[in-house]
Amino acid sequence: MASGICGVSSAEHLQSVSVPTPSAIVGQKVGTLSVCEASAILASQAIGVSQTADCQTAADKTDSACLRVTKRIFRQAGHAGAVTVAIAQSEQSQKSIEAIWQSKL
Repeated sequence: MASGICGVSSAEHLQSVSVPTPSAIVGQKVGTLSVCEASAILASQAIGVSQTADCQTAADKTDSACLRVTKRIFRQAGHAGAVTVAIAQSEQSQKSIEAIWQSKL
């Protein structure tokens, strides 16, 4: 994996992130049990993940506390390959959402 290029983390860095759906197959292929979810979490933390109750519930105080959408794999019939998507929320995005709602009141 190309570490440091365009914000891409190393397999070791990704492996250090706790995720809800690790994959042994991904681990065998690229040396980390998660790429998509771990990358989303790391990106949200780089922006400034919120430490407030809206992101961390009592049941989930892990790295994945602000993971809003766990990994989803999309395949298109007739095409090779797939795309995997996960979404994590940063503190900045939460502030933006709150500002939008306040402006509509």
